[in-house]
Amino acid sequence: MERRGTLVAAILMAILVAAWCLAIAWRLGPPPEVVPAGTEYVGHVVGMGDTLWSIAQRYRPNEDPRKVIQEIQQDNDIGPIIRPGDIIRVRKPAF
Repeated sequence: MERRGTLVAAILMAILVAAWCLAIAWRLGPPPEVVPAGTEYVGHVVGMGDTLWSIAQRYRPNEDPRKVIQEIQQDNDIGPIIRPGDIIRVRKPAF
């Protein structure tokens, strides 16, 4: 009986450790994208009515705006909210 209790305790401990590791990984999120060397940027001063979507479409009209928005947020270390007067960097399109 004592051996069974030790086995159950070891299994529960393994489950707790795995859950803890998953929780930490979830909090950290995906690894940041590696920006290719030589990437060029355009500086943009946010104006009234600008959104990340409209900026993404303005500078990279042939790309998925969601991907461009994610890049803008990562490159500028910002969330979804921008304000007039903010200066953000937008990657130039790759040709």
